[in-house]
Amino acid sequence: MRELNYFNKVKSRIYFINDFIKFLFLFSLIFYSIDDFYAQCQVNSGQVSGYVKNDINFDGVMDSGDLPLEGIGITLFDSHQHIVAQTQTGNDGNFVLSGLTDGSTYRLEYSYDDYFVVSGFKDTRFVTAPVCDVNLLLHKPVMYVYDNPDVGMPMFLQGKTNQFTTSGVVLSYKSNFTNTGGISKIAQKSDVGSVWGMAFMKTTQQVLTSAFVKQYAYLGPGGLGAIYASQRTVNGWETSEFMDLLDYGIDLGNMTTTDAQECEYGAQVGKIGLGAIALTDDEKFLYAVNMYKNELIKIPTDPADFDNIEEIPVPNPQCSGGSMHTFALKYYHDKLYVGVTCGAEVSKDSMDNVAYVYEYNPISNNFQEIFSTDYPKGYLHDEPTFDVKTQHWITDIEFTDEGNMIIVLNDRTGQRYCFGPSGRLDTQNGDILLVWNDNGTWRLENNGKAGIYTGSGVGDGEGPGGGEFFGYDYWPSNPALHPETVTGSALILEGTGEVIVPVYDPETKAYSGGVKRFNTSNGALNSVFSIYTHTTFPQMGKASGFGDLDAIYDPLPLEIGDYVWFDADKDGVQDPGESGISGLDISLYDENCNKVGVTKTDTNGYYRVNRNNVDLNNDGNFESPDILKTYYVVIEDNRFSNDELLLNGDTY
Repeated sequence: MRELNYFNKVKSRIYFINDFIKFLFLFSLIFYSIDDFYAQCQVNSGQVSGYVKNDINFDGVMDSGDLPLEGIGITLFDSHQHIVAQTQTGNDGNFVLSGLTDGSTYRLEYSYDDYFVVSGFKDTRFVTAPVCDVNLLLHKPVMYVYDNPDVGMPMFLQGKTNQFTTSGVVLSYKSNFTNTGGISKIAQKSDVGSVWGMAFMKTTQQVLTSAFVKQYAYLGPGGLGAIYASQRTVNGWETSEFMDLLDYGIDLGNMTTTDAQECEYGAQVGKIGLGAIALTDDEKFLYAVNMYKNELIKIPTDPADFDNIEEIPVPNPQCSGGSMHTFALKYYHDKLYVGVTCGAEVSKDSMDNVAYVYEYNPISNNFQEIFSTDYPKGYLHDEPTFDVKTQHWITDIEFTDEGNMIIVLNDRTGQRYCFGPSGRLDTQNGDILLVWNDNGTWRLENNGKAGIYTGSGVGDGEGPGGGEFFGYDYWPSNPALHPETVTGSALILEGTGEVIVPVYDPETKAYSGGVKRFNTSNGALNSVFSIYTHTTFPQMGKASGFGDLDAIYDPLPLEIGDYVWFDADKDGVQDPGESGISGLDISLYDENCNKVGVTKTDTNGYYRVNRNNVDLNNDGNFESPDILKTYYVVIEDNRFSNDELLLNGDTY
């Protein structure tokens, strides 16, 4: 009897019936050997060569947006499993293996860091020297992007904890502001209450949000230290508590009152609790701002290890006439950028209200001040509670496609203002500023210009130097009444050349809330989208109705697949000359043993079950296997019985 074998892969194994696959789709691997990758490559005697790149948009085509991968290991084996050549890809993703025998066939294997996991495709190649187009595309789901994703954004609601419980407070909408799909609800008021921080985990399809103290908006069931997770499922979003930092000894300050309708409540804004949150690019850590202690909180997320949380003090800028207030946080190009405000509470002198941006290197654990400005207006204060004088503090940081920095100044009036149980705020003045990267020196925009970039508000009397780069951040019905309507956060989707900014009164109707899209190279207003219109209860009217934003991407199209071959020497390793078995019937069963997909091995022995042949709901429509679900792959061929396969007169 001849040996029948399967190709085994890291974290994705194929078993006989009654065994199972736990398919956790972390990384996908796509092979491509076409001249489109590098046209007319040069074949050289005795060589095997090719390229390895990161397929950013997961389209299976190597294009200008795909990044070369350096340090990918390449190994060639002969038919006796002896290594005949080894190398690594260079900084351009290219590899060359030399000293080979023309006409000989070799087994080629790739190796990479442990965060690359093969899933759905075979990562062993058989090549005959000489050849120059042995090309490979890898993909990391944390870098998966496509045009027009959803944008997630918290929205604050008034009302006691038993009011408006099912109303949405974490929403999503299309990033190009089309009405397709409308506004969707991710989490409701009873799930999370008042939240500002927002971060999306692509690998687990979770939206993380963090508690925030705001006048008239009650905290959720987790209280002051809560971080919530909204999990995407086939039936929608399901929200639960991700963690409570208070349970792990994190001191976020003490609340003097928990009644959001009392004016004393708003005096706590910016002094206790959590500020912004940010995920590292590999999604292994979540950082959060502790406003009470002016610290960063580093939380391991992959795997979740809440017993090893770190607290990292943020440098004190030695404020004059007031205290430091840390809030803004952005992870960008392997660094964290932290926004700190000197509030000038004591001196009550606007010149002492200074915004700082620090760059933090997680590897060296060092902070560096990279920018500061005394442009922020007013000073932080709590009395009288109904005062509408501007009190700027820095609450968000973004980086543009042009390499510049955007800082967003929230008017704390929009978070603190109080006049009775549900006081209506009639004006506030946040701002959005462009900071030009002048060969490593960060320079604030001046009269609507930032280096080589000229904005849309030159000479309009607003902004540093008498003009502003983003000149359309006003209420279109009456720019003189509301010249600045930004509410404190922003989002840049890389490659769009735009920034999305929440505002109040985005269109002609007053006491409304929505978002605007600005061009980051000239400050032009590209589009407007209203979330709520002409209402002051339970929505916030003009009083900073929204929190932070993040892009929400659909899960990658999942695929389960592998390879069946004749293992002639019964060593469990596919060798040159050991061919695949074609035409075998393969079935996919879900965790309840319902058949959800069927396919056959192709002429080379490969099989794949994916959105082209999987019907999860038995409704006649194909879809991808669900992320984080358990599936069973079964050889369900009538020629296969009692662990033996009868094929063409041979038994395997």
